[in-house]
Amino acid sequence: MAGRFDLAIFDLDGTLADTAPDIERALNKAMADFGRPPVPHERVLRSIGAGAKASCEAILPGEDLERAAEIVTRYREYYDAANTVWTQPFAGIDGALEALRAGGVKMAVASNKRQPQSEQIIRELGLMGYFSDVFGPEDVERPKPEPDMLKLTMERCGVGPDRSVMVGDTVYDVAAGRASGATTALVTR
Repeated sequence: MAGRFDLAIFDLDGTLADTAPDIERALNKAMADFGRPPVPHERVLRSIGAGAKASCEAILPGEDLERAAEIVTRYREYYDAANTVWTQPFAGIDGALEALRAGGVKMAVASNKRQPQSEQIIRELGLMGYFSDVFGPEDVERPKPEPDMLKLTMERCGVGPDRSVMVGDTVYDVAAGRASGATTALVTR
């Protein structure tokens, strides 16, 4: 990527780090508090990327909105209290980020996870030194899949879409990248 791009924008969940185990643990703990059965692992994986509220609503079809909001609030309490118990950077991430930095590529994170939480996770995983900025849904009017977060990232980093790449693992990342005019790179598990 170095040479072709001046800015690499990364998603967090499922791209830089495997956050699913801690998301699943916090979600199923919240579900149990409300007498609901645990959410199967594959269903949790499919829900990650849209943000906590949208993900929980997708997991809880038919649940009244008030109860779903209570479950989301409880999930956030559990996740905020312990979000790097089992979370790990994916193998090879340090080397890839180091190579990009050595090539002069600026790097930032744009995640639908709340910004302070993303920054905390990145810091606790020892990756913060690679990134100039971390953006979340509260930084823009419309989160991914809309392009707002990526456009803000490019603006703050002083790099146009023709020299930027969005690296992510979901349709939300690809849609945001394309809508922003950046090149997109889809990673898979």
